[in-house]
Amino acid sequence: MVKEEGKRNILKVIEELALPVINEMDIELVGIEYKMDRGKPHLVVFIDRPGGVRLEDCERVNKALGQLLDREDPITSSYTLEVSSPGIERPLYKKDDYLRFRGSYVKLKTYAKINDCKNFLGLLLDLEGESVVIETDGGEQFRIPLHEIAKANLFYK
Repeated sequence: MVKEEGKRNILKVIEELALPVINEMDIELVGIEYKMDRGKPHLVVFIDRPGGVRLEDCERVNKALGQLLDREDPITSSYTLEVSSPGIERPLYKKDDYLRFRGSYVKLKTYAKINDCKNFLGLLLDLEGESVVIETDGGEQFRIPLHEIAKANLFYK
């Protein structure tokens, strides 16, 4: 299993390398995931652009980023590189994501229980300071600290 500290360092290095390359193509870097898939490191880079991502966009980013990562070698072992659109259940990584998608339904998973729950589904009301505010269909509101969010995605009912 990829250790959390090492994973964060790798993600930071890859983001620093990837941002200039992807921005130069007028494409948005949505986020990066680094995980183990059948015992092998798997790097997924999510991209977006106004009007949506085309297959050609993914291919261009994959080629340019693959060459850069081969040269810089931030992941010393063999790994799989995947470049993808964020899809309909777009992951939320940055503060700007939470601001941009206010008024949308989200699904959140937290590291620790908050009010005896680790899974939340509701309307994203706002980002207040370092906390996300959501409201469930039952009208209950939760303030969830960003540092407690393990995973967040848009959700369509």
